[in-house]
Amino acid sequence: MIYWKKSASYNLFSALILASGIANLIFSIKNRAVIEGWGWYLIIGIFEILVGLAMIFQPGLAMTTVVIFSGFFSCILFTVK
Repeated sequence: MIYWKKSASYNLFSALILASGIANLIFSIKNRAVIEGWGWYLIIGIFEILVGLAMIFQPGLAMTTVVIFSGFFSCILFTVK
């Protein structure tokens, strides 16, 4: 069994949100000539970067977000099946 510190898994989740925001930001800038609604990708990327940074600096926010995200994903997953 793999044992992680509780804060390590939340830091990983926060880092993944931050990385997703950076990826969306780069994607929107690189494809602005091709995609008509590239501004939305830019806004989402900036929002994800801000949320990722907030979760890195406030671990309590990350803990709450993981629980809400997991619950929402479970509801969607079991509703679709």
